[in-house]
Amino acid sequence: MPRRLAAFFVAAVLLVGTGLRVGAEEHTSDLIALGPYQVVNTAGFATDADGQREDLPTDLRSVEVLLDLTRDRTVMVLTFETMRLTLPRLWNGLAAVDWGSSGAITLRREDILTLTGKETLEQVDTFGARIDWPGVGPATLVMFEAGGSSFAGFLISKPGGRTIVRQMEAHRYFASRPRAARGR
Repeated sequence: MPRRLAAFFVAAVLLVGTGLRVGAEEHTSDLIALGPYQVVNTAGFATDADGQREDLPTDLRSVEVLLDLTRDRTVMVLTFETMRLTLPRLWNGLAAVDWGSSGAITLRREDILTLTGKETLEQVDTFGARIDWPGVGPATLVMFEAGGSSFAGFLISKPGGRTIVRQMEAHRYFASRPRAARGR
């Protein structure tokens, strides 16, 4: 099951990238590099049409992504190996996003305000885009600054009356490879 979750995230990123490539080139000349990050799915849940919630298995394998911001901080650019995603700033901050956190294992409003040091979700610097997934329908990908040079985000889809939410965390990758990987 963890492999399916990682595969779902990678597939979702690929599908999101397909829908957003056109706008990516518009912002590349004015980018501030934030650096390489490791993105990992840390939680998730699904609800059925009746609102019954089921936690999704956690998969802690990560994907490397380069994060950039435009100088005016209106667009976040995520660059994976073969694609680039652009997420415009959401001017209502995280208040513009409903991720259904109540009673779930994902970050809750209070957690996010504590992490970010903000008083309201409107103040949380958030970037996101709605896309159409083939065979699934509309979905939303959002990333927000979570403090300490880290970001968090949600991938939210609502196929067939269900809601599926996957939480992601992106942390700076500072360390060298593990000693075993370097051949000691």
